[in-house]
Amino acid sequence: MVANTKSSPKTRPPEASIIEGGHRVQEDRPRKADYTPKAEYTTFAAALRRHRQGSGFPTQARLAAMLDCSWHAVGAWERAIWAPSPEKVFEIERLLALTPGTLSSHLGYLPVTGAQPSVLAAIDADPKLTSESKELLVGMYKSLVRKRAIRPVTRPEGH
Repeated sequence: MVANTKSSPKTRPPEASIIEGGHRVQEDRPRKADYTPKAEYTTFAAALRRHRQGSGFPTQARLAAMLDCSWHAVGAWERAIWAPSPEKVFEIERLLALTPGTLSSHLGYLPVTGAQPSVLAAIDADPKLTSESKELLVGMYKSLVRKRAIRPVTRPEGH
């Protein structure tokens, strides 16, 4: 008897999987039990679900249709598997008639508004910066502001 060396579309090659408890498991893919969502995804997911259900979008599919995406994507956002792009979040806030920043602030996105946050507030609010980095940036910013006050920037005519 000759072994079949072709793999059907339904099976994985043996080197790509391992046998675990009698089942084939993909080696490089994290198992559901191993997945821990990011904290900001979790808070965003809960807020999105609450606001969607309370704003006339009872199903994920209805919101997805308005966003021109799949209901699978909306479901993944609400399960904290991944987060939408900033543009999608701002569009969701608009569709749900929410104040800018209601959802986007959970993911660290700055809402699109007429008022720009101060540089110092933006530096202070950035969760990716360490305290040392924040101090360095604030010092550099203040130094640049002082230099500009002493010697104003002039632009050539026509610009």
